[in-house]
Amino acid sequence: MRVAAQDHIHGAAAPRAIRARDLRTDFGRALGGGDGAQHLLAPALPGAALLLGWWVSELSTTQDHWDVRAMRGTSFLLLLAVIVLAAAVAVLGLDSWDVLNARILYVAVSVLGLASAVACALLAWHAAGRGLLLRASFGLLLAYSALLVGPASQIYRRVDAWQDLGSIGRAIGRDTDGRPVILFAPDETTRAFIDMYTRTSVGLIPGPVTAQSAERLRAQLASNPQSLVVTQLPGRNYSRTFRELAARLGVGNRIGPPLVDDAETPAWASGLQLRIAHRYALPNGRRYALLAGGPAIASR
Repeated sequence: MRVAAQDHIHGAAAPRAIRARDLRTDFGRALGGGDGAQHLLAPALPGAALLLGWWVSELSTTQDHWDVRAMRGTSFLLLLAVIVLAAAVAVLGLDSWDVLNARILYVAVSVLGLASAVACALLAWHAAGRGLLLRASFGLLLAYSALLVGPASQIYRRVDAWQDLGSIGRAIGRDTDGRPVILFAPDETTRAFIDMYTRTSVGLIPGPVTAQSAERLRAQLASNPQSLVVTQLPGRNYSRTFRELAARLGVGNRIGPPLVDDAETPAWASGLQLRIAHRYALPNGRRYALLAGGPAIASR
């Protein structure tokens, strides 16, 4: 990104990586978790795959009761995964039912995948009990694949909509056409999707939000009064379904109360006589505002 005062971000790989990271940690943020362990485990996955393949290749000649226990234990874990994914499909379906474009497909693919996974996991369980460990391993592979192709694919499609930052970037591009733009206290994700979907040349006031950064913004606006300011609004406007679920799980206080648009003009913006011209929000996702001088104009 070519910016007025700071460093650059180039290429599309960074936005995709940042978006993927945000997608993985959506639930973690709501429940207070983190994603550091995932980064530590990732390099070990190829080695684990090689060891697993080596073990399976030896099953045709050498096996004992521990191998049977491993197969049956994996079958049990896959059956637990079926329960978890079935609950996730139900919650996400309830949350997004009104906006689902293909409801029958959502239900059919999810149910077919879950049913196939149960059948294959049970097949693997019984095959392991009869000492047919290679057949059991194929059953486990099919069960895992059914979960990925079935419910997991539908879950990803719904959660991915929470991270459709491209739609926000394009909307900002339309609303700022022909006028200079200043990013105020953006994080790396904001800088990346603005660079990818809006424009590659913007002014930048780096964060955090302080009295000094607000004064720098005031100076830039004074030198170019036609500038529009893009900033991320705090919090996420979670749906009623997720608020009720969080309350049942005892973590409702971590996602905060419902947000009210009319009361959310940042204090620093009011001090600079800026008002929200446009609001942009993703379902259960990030929220942004386009600030300009004068009265508020619209919400998206």
